[in-house]
Amino acid sequence: PTHSKDYALMDLNVIRMTRLLQQILEASKSQSGQLKLKVTQGDVIEFIRQTAFCIEPLMHKKGLAFTVHCEPESMMGWIDTDKVDKIIYNLLSNAAKYARTPGTVQLKVTMSKDFDQVIIKVTDNGVGIPADRIKDLFSRYYDGDHRWKKVHATGLGLALTRDLVFLHNGDIDCQSIKDQSNTFTVTLPIRKEDYAPEQVDEEKTIDMAKPQHTIID
Repeated sequence: PTHSKDYALMDLNVIRMTRLLQQILEASKSQSGQLKLKVTQGDVIEFIRQTAFCIEPLMHKKGLAFTVHCEPESMMGWIDTDKVDKIIYNLLSNAAKYARTPGTVQLKVTMSKDFDQVIIKVTDNGVGIPADRIKDLFSRYYDGDHRWKKVHATGLGLALTRDLVFLHNGDIDCQSIKDQSNTFTVTLPIRKEDYAPEQVDEEKTIDMAKPQHTIID
């Protein structure tokens, strides 16, 4: 059809607007304490891998070489898949914004020494974040770096990511090397005993099809 490209563009923008609205709603819930955690059991590393691969088209579209490295290849544990897929999406889409093109984005997933935490590292080959701006990165609606890099963004993604990580009893950190790279590291506990009884869903398991339904670009 003559207008097929226009319809496709409209559809893409609707999807992006929907995700932005979801981010705003999640941020609002986080501020009001309404976000709840519900962890289920399954292969944590495989879920993260599947979520990352769903974002691969975004990387190719931006001319970025995207690699995923998981060691070990598999690990059973407990996570809230709704929160983790948002964490992964936000970290990778943020890396795609700041990576130089042609460039690279790497996702590396490892385990802690006692295998009780999953460690997620996302590295891009961006020009680096000035040291005096790192402390503000996770502030809601902060757009200083966006103006500096001339990148279109809302200032919601990293703030919401931090909130979701903390809700998941985890930690998030950023390290930047000038003119070389940015690395965001998220650490999440995966043992059942790390969560309160009301946060644990015994009846369900991790749904590996979930990323395909929730991560769209």
